[in-house]
Amino acid sequence: MAIAAHEHSHDHSGAKVVAIGTVTVSGVRYAVDREGECVAGATCTFGVERITTPVTPSIVMLAWVVGADSDEPLSEPVAGVGHEDHYHFEVAPRDGTAPTAFVLRAASQEGEPLPLSPGAAPGHGGILAAGLADGEKAAGFVEVKLHDDLGDLELWLSANAAGDPLDVPADTVVRLTFPSHGGQTAQLRVRNGAQNEDEDGAPNMRGGSTNYFVFPGDSGADAAWLQGAGRLPPRALGQHRRRDPRLPLR
Repeated sequence: MAIAAHEHSHDHSGAKVVAIGTVTVSGVRYAVDREGECVAGATCTFGVERITTPVTPSIVMLAWVVGADSDEPLSEPVAGVGHEDHYHFEVAPRDGTAPTAFVLRAASQEGEPLPLSPGAAPGHGGILAAGLADGEKAAGFVEVKLHDDLGDLELWLSANAAGDPLDVPADTVVRLTFPSHGGQTAQLRVRNGAQNEDEDGAPNMRGGSTNYFVFPGDSGADAAWLQGAGRLPPRALGQHRRRDPRLPLR
């Protein structure tokens, strides 16, 4: 999984941030997240972050939402407010509509619609990435939380939007890659083989399987590069690596 540490310029306190995917538009790859649910009659906030290829300031970026049965916009296309490589879009679906996907346009090209994963939200104060897949089959969600004072990472796998654990063998290793830090990687493992408690002391081991992994834990790995990184936004949460082939991450 590739992920970036980036501190947004506005206040996200209390925001339930969900990474809804990545999309390539006009040759540039972007990661997209939503803050809270996107519902009709309310303003929906989306974050769009550039992953590859610098964008010239002259490129006009617009965004809107669509429904399940049509590509017709359910909101007025709006321009993003940007700083550096990150843009925010305030999208307002019309009353009586049911938005299901986000569309980004850069220059004259539209990207593929990104599903909003309605109902999904982080349950542990981290960033939730929706749409993990085993091939083309939807398989669950991953939540990543950074404690940037020490550079500690926690990760939970869930099977559905309700947050039910998605357990995998306890010897699984999950690898996160950070493009924002020169491609550095963190390998997450279980905290221990007994109860595998999280930071709040809740056990996560069930019959030799678990959904919870940490970095650096007892690995002795240097986590200094993650210290002070701020909140982890979901940049490029679509690439995943795993040691166990049964772990349904794409």
